[in-house]
Formats: sequence, C-alpha cells, structure tokens
Amino acid sequence: MLILPNCNNRTTLQQMFRYRLVQSLFVLLGVFPSPGFGEIQDRFQKVDSPFMTLIRPDSPYAKEKISLYPSWAEPFLQDYLRYEPSTKGRVSTQCSFSKGGQHNFSLEVRDIQGHLQSCEEELDVGYGDIFSNTYRTMMLRLSPETHPMARYVLFHLPNGVRVKGFLGLKDSDRPRPLVILRAGIFSNVTEFLPERFLFLQLFEQSQFHFLILESSSGNEFIARNQKIAFGGFDEGIQNFQIARQLQNPKEPMSKYIHSVHLSGISMGGHSVFFSALLNEVNRDKNKKVFSSFLAFCPLVNMRDTFDYQLSQGVLPYIVSYWFQKRLPSAHLLLPQAKDKNFMQSLMDYLGAQYQGPLSYEQSIRLPDGMEKTLNKYWIENDFWKFSKKIETPFLIFATRKDPLVPFLLNSGRIQNKYLDLSDMVSVVELKRGYHCSLPGEYDMYQMADLYHYHILNQSQGYEPQYKEYDVELSVVLRAQSDLSYDFQWDGRSPTVFINFGKKKASGVKIELPTDSSGALLSYFQPMNKSILSRYLRQNLKLSPKGDRLKMRLFY
Repeated sequence: MLILPNCNNRTTLQQMFRYRLVQSLFVLLGVFPSPGFGEIQDRFQKVDSPFMTLIRPDSPYAKEKISLYPSWAEPFLQDYLRYEPSTKGRVSTQCSFSKGGQHNFSLEVRDIQGHLQSCEEELDVGYGDIFSNTYRTMMLRLSPETHPMARYVLFHLPNGVRVKGFLGLKDSDRPRPLVILRAGIFSNVTEFLPERFLFLQLFEQSQFHFLILESSSGNEFIARNQKIAFGGFDEGIQNFQIARQLQNPKEPMSKYIHSVHLSGISMGGHSVFFSALLNEVNRDKNKKVFSSFLAFCPLVNMRDTFDYQLSQGVLPYIVSYWFQKRLPSAHLLLPQAKDKNFMQSLMDYLGAQYQGPLSYEQSIRLPDGMEKTLNKYWIENDFWKFSKKIETPFLIFATRKDPLVPFLLNSGRIQNKYLDLSDMVSVVELKRGYHCSLPGEYDMYQMADLYHYHILNQSQGYEPQYKEYDVELSVVLRAQSDLSYDFQWDGRSPTVFINFGKKKASGVKIELPTDSSGALLSYFQPMNKSILSRYLRQNLKLSPKGDRLKMRLFY
C-alpha cells in the first residue's frame, strides 16, 4: 500500500497528481493488481483516493488484526460454532411488512409497534433468554477478509487521524443510497461480531452500498492513532467529515452515491445523535450531508450510563476486566491504571487529559457554545445541553430489557419526552431481546424490511429497480408453501430455480439478465449460494394467482 501523508480538504492538486502518478507506476511494475484484475477489484480501485485509501494485502494496515477476547473466550468464537441464517421462507404471509413489493403501512411508530405486536408469533424466532440471544447475534458466519463485494479502506482525516472502514459496493454503476454504520464499543472492523447481522441486513440483503466504521474505542484505532478519545462528540465529527467528503464531486466514490444514511449501534449510536446535530448546524442551502438516521439500542446519555454501571456492586470490576482485555493499547498509554479499576481510570483520564476532538477542523460548525469548552470531555459529550434540534428523520430501535445501555436512561428518555427532541425522532420499543440482540428474537428478513423502507423513504428521487416475472405453475401453490433456491451459472446468464415444498419438480426457473442483476451477479463468481439465497429471500416478492405466479425482484 502507498503510505500517504494526512489528507484533508486542503489537499493540493499537486499532491493528487503525484499520488496518481506513483500509483500508476506501481500498477505497471506489478506491485498492485492492474485495473483489469477483475470487475470487483477494478470497482474498488476506481474509488481509491488519497482520502479513502484501499487497504491492500501488503499494507501494514492489513496486518493490524489482533485477537482481543480473553483466552478463555476464544474456544467459543471458533468458526465451527458459527451458523448461517435460515433462508427458509413461505410464498406469502399475512404478517409480511412488504407484500408484492408494496409496503403495508406508512412508517409511523404506532403502526410499527402494532405490527410487531400483532405478528409477534410469526416474527418471534427466539427462545427469550439472554444466552441464545447472544449466540444468535454474535455467532453469525461471516468472513470479511474473503467477502466478494467488500474491502477494507482507510480514511485520512485532519490532524493525522486515521479511521478504518469496511466498504461494501454493489456491482452496478448507478448511484445508490450509502448506509454508514458506526460500530459499538471496542469494535474493530477486522473483528466485528455484534454488528454482523446489520452487515447482512443493510448490505447483503439490501440494494444499498454499505460502510462500517470502527469504534474509536477499538484497540486498532487507539494503537494506530496513539490517542484515547472515544464517545459521540469525537465520532460524530468523524462521521460527518467522512460522509461530507465522500459526496464531494472530486471524490471518486461520489458518483456511486445517491444519498447517505447514518446508523449506529450501542455506543456507536451516541455518535449518530451528534452527527444529526451537525447535520442541521452545517446545512448548506437546504442541502444536508445525511438524509436519514437509524440507531439500534443507542447510548443517549453517556455520563449517566457509565455512572450507573460503576455503581452496580461487583459489576464495575467485571467491566474493568473486560475493558482491560479488550484495550491493551489503552493500557499501554495508561500504565498507571490499576487493572481492577481500569474503567474508572480510563474515565478519569478522559476527564482530566482530554485535549479536544481529534479530527476537528474550523470548516465544521458546532452548536452554539461548544467551541468554548472543546477540551472538556464530559461537557462536550453531553451535547444535549447545547442543542436538541434534529429535523431529519431519525428512527430508533431499542429493547426494553438492556443491562448494558439501560432503556430508561437512554432511549426511554426520548420516548417519554424527558429529552424532548423533535417529532422527527421516533423510538420503536422492542419487548423481546436484550441490548441489540435482535437476530436472537426477531425474524431477520421482516426486520430488514423495516430498515430498508425507512432508508428508501428518505432517499428522495431514488427509484428501486425491479424485474417482473409472470410464469405458469404446474401445481397449485399455497401461501404457506415452503421456498428454497438453487442456482446455475453458465458464464452468461445466472439462473435461479425456485422450489416449492420438498419436491424440486414443482418449482419454476427464472433467468437474471446480466445487465439487470446489479446486486447479485458477483455472488455467482464464485458461487455463493448462502448470500444469493438470503438476497432472494429478502428481495424476491411472490404473488400467486391461480395457475400463474407473478414475481418482482428488486435489485
């Protein structure tokens, strides 16, 4: 990888020219794969830039991954214990949020809550206990390093700050919504586990491009930047800088972006709130950087939540042990920190030694009054004191039972108007599950429908493409008939066999023309049946009528 100096909005044309010249020479010399190496590799090379650098296998940034779980936890994280999400489906269902490609109701929280309640029996796929919930969330099978449509990237922000991301691109040139996800506490993009279900739902099973950003509380971020400064204030600025620059017409990635939608999980959700405030303060002629926001069990009140955790008997010692094991780089920067009080030592350090947001630059306007206290960590991360103005659609999903980010201290305060934000901010309270363990309790596909609709509803001017099929049936097809899929690829047109029930002879065959398979083609080379089945399960809508079957495939 070509190591570049810090690049920001003041990058000169001369720097850009030198970068491209050296990159071209490296390609000619065979150091980098040539642009014709493959369609997917070529697509990522096209978006490579001084701001967003593609991390190649020979880069030192590709070798940062360090197993950060305690040794006793390693046996429980092995691949043989992981599972593939089920792709079993039915032809149609009364409880589907989306029928035949048409959504059943407007996206009002009361409608979503009513839908979840009335369809609880069908939506509920879990056992209701925290152990199975945790397993089904943490142990999804996914190998980021070998994913056919995603690559690691490194963002060069002001003041030398470098943020790693994992970028997924669909295989079509038309602009699509880009969904950015800020990971939860401790998460590195080379080893993200709690966020994997969202990678599946918001990328593999969607029509969107996708980018997950590492947590600034992750060991890789701290080791790379040699600084400790995590929380919504710092990360919110980084989210905003990355999204704004990616939409700059001078940035190669911009031509693939229709709109940008920011999401966050757990502690990453805290940054989504501050990015939402920046989105309003930095509005330029009614044009915003973000078109919508989505948060999962988000941290809303940082200090109150940490104080609560530190007051729970022996829990602080358990949490401190976990902090210490997950953050060896932070421990090196704080040699005076005592192991059993590591969490408290870290909080004290941030309160006393914080020098201000790591990547802050004057081109970003802050809510009134914040510039006066830039080096006050706890004041700046309690940003609700400065502004509550959010006028962009913001949807929150939070479980009522949450031992890590207590509902009543966080999303509950928005729901009951104790923290009175605008009507644009809505909370969907989930009765089942524990702290973001949604795959453990709720159907992956129907929940994804809700997320997709929220994003598509706020992607003004974007029209989802679809292909319609009308085929004759050889058998009477019932709504409750089970579905499964087989695939064939002859090098020209990918073919899908849709099987009804256990008898494959009762199925139908459809072909996906290569010029209209924008989200599917790359999974045929090489064949990845698991991803293809999940995509079809999510995006192929069936409407049987007598001896005919009408289908609509969104791509």
